[in-house]
Amino acid sequence: MIPVVFWVARSSVTFKREIPWTVSWSPDGSLFAVGFGSYVAIYDPPSNAFIRAFVASELRGRIHSVQFLGSEGRFLAVSGRSDVVLWDLVVQKGKRHTYLVLSNVLRH
Repeated sequence: MIPVVFWVARSSVTFKREIPWTVSWSPDGSLFAVGFGSYVAIYDPPSNAFIRAFVASELRGRIHSVQFLGSEGRFLAVSGRSDVVLWDLVVQKGKRHTYLVLSNVLRH
């Protein structure tokens, strides 16, 4: 018999009336990042307290994905359609990188 598992949302977050597109938990669970349009908001999970936000103005278009990187979660990768901004959360600066999707480059 397959066990039935239920999931219940205990809270929700909002930012500037934007729709959340993506979320990522830090490796130790102490932070979570939510991508809203062109913004990333960082929250404290136990209290749902807003910590800070930054705009990913370097991206072309809306945020598609956010992901904490490294075992300590110091870096946050924020990706758009064809580029990625790597944010250092300690110094609070980002650097844009452009990449190509191979399926768009290679023809069958």
